[in-house]
Amino acid sequence: MSEIAGRLHPRMLEVQRLEGETVVMLFRPLMVDLLEATGMDAREARDILPPL
Repeated sequence: MSEIAGRLHPRMLEVQRLEGETVVMLFRPLMVDLLEATGMDAREARDILPPL
């Protein structure tokens, strides 16, 4: 799951339309929640996401 979280950026996924960017941006907080559910600290989970 950490690998996927590390790629949640519109440019890394080669998203080219606003709709695609919106979907990626909606998945970012969900991914943090999922990582926290596995026992990861919230800050650590957020740090895995690539900077915007």
